[in-house]
Amino acid sequence: MTDTMRKVLKARNNALKAHNEALIARDDALDALNDAYANLDDAEKALCDVRRSEQEEKRT
Repeated sequence: MTDTMRKVLKARNNALKAHNEALIARDDALDALNDAYANLDDAEKALCDVRRSEQEEKRT
């Protein structure tokens, strides 16, 4: 194997490692986004519960 081939393969390997790290970062970001949406959904449900309770209090 020539020195040039080694350099090319090393550069390719480094590019693949960087790509893999980018995919991992993307997955982490998607997980965080999913958690944020879940928290938003929980907050909306809690707000609906509070409004429902307020409406029930007004009726009594």
